[in-house]
Amino acid sequence: MGEWAAEDTARRTYRRWLGLYGSTAVIRLIEETAVGRQVLRTWTDQGETVTEPASRS
Repeated sequence: MGEWAAEDTARRTYRRWLGLYGSTAVIRLIEETAVGRQVLRTWTDQGETVTEPASRS
C-alpha cells in the first residue's frame, strides 16, 4: 500500500509489484481535492483503465 504524488512513480511501482505479487496487484491513481477524491487511472493485470474527470464547475 502506498501513496505517490507522481504518476510515473505509480506506473513504476505497479510494474515492480506485479513482479512481486503476480496478478493480484491493483494500483489506482487518485486525485484528492478539497471537494473529494476521484480515481483517474486504474492498473490491473487486465491493463490500464482511464476514468474521465468529473466536470469542474
